[in-house]
Amino acid sequence: MPLDPDIARIIDWVNAQKAAATEPPTIEQIRQQMADWREGAFGIDVVEGIDTEDVVIPASGGPVPARIYRPEGVTQPCPTIVYAHGGSWVMGSVEIYDPVTRRIAREARAVVVSIDYRLAPEHPFPAGWEDARDSILWAHEHIEELGGDAEAVVIAGDSAGGNFGSSLSVWARDAGVKLGAQLLIYPSCDLSKRYPSMDDLATGYLLETPPVDFPDRAYLVDPDLRWDPIASPLLSESLADLAPAVIVTAEFDPIKDHGTVLRDAYLEAGVTTVHREYAGLIHGFVSAASSPAAMAAIDDFCAELVKVLESTRV
Repeated sequence: MPLDPDIARIIDWVNAQKAAATEPPTIEQIRQQMADWREGAFGIDVVEGIDTEDVVIPASGGPVPARIYRPEGVTQPCPTIVYAHGGSWVMGSVEIYDPVTRRIAREARAVVVSIDYRLAPEHPFPAGWEDARDSILWAHEHIEELGGDAEAVVIAGDSAGGNFGSSLSVWARDAGVKLGAQLLIYPSCDLSKRYPSMDDLATGYLLETPPVDFPDRAYLVDPDLRWDPIASPLLSESLADLAPAVIVTAEFDPIKDHGTVLRDAYLEAGVTTVHREYAGLIHGFVSAASSPAAMAAIDDFCAELVKVLESTRV
């Protein structure tokens, strides 16, 4: 299928912005770009009927700001989703992802706890992962006041957040922490090697994969950390007995092979797994409110998540 035309327009707009730049951006400018691009081309999804509450989660590495989303009219207790945003471990925020997590809360009929975990390079591996881990524990400890269901706590995230989600599913199994499901949206799950899609789709689709084996130095300051299962959950000693998974990939995503390989590994390990690959879309599509196809994809994988959670109660 060809690239979704609305996504193609976003790519053209972003490429024009990049071409106009006279110097490579600083880390602060890169972070600001996410907000600028959302308003300039990606668009902002207006989701009504969601109550929000800003909180601070006590954590081992310091307070973690978070925003709680509660759909109006949802019968409690309901699923509780701890969401870690994407951004290559160095950018992104609760505020930038606000439209995304609002839509997920509405479509999954769930409480969503969106976390502002610590970012690299100021806080390299495993700081952000630790914040996400502590947020899962906090959600369990406060499940009644959240209006959530202790049997249906979901770890979710996209890209870097999906990386956290997969590795935290392994941690939860080993720590005896109950997870109802994992929602992994175009996750990065193996930093130890280069997959074919990283070359086949290396340029032209916003996320670009340079022709080197170790592009994540801001996050993994030591190249040997690539083989740590927290950074590369696909390398975990065992993937058996994990929470059911919904894995999302996009046709034109350079790291889509991460998701499909993880799917195969989960299925081989006996993990209940649903995989959805969305034609015509790219890495980062959950933020593309100007693309009806992208918004329909969110609605679809949220429906799959609901089905997975319901099936665990049968």
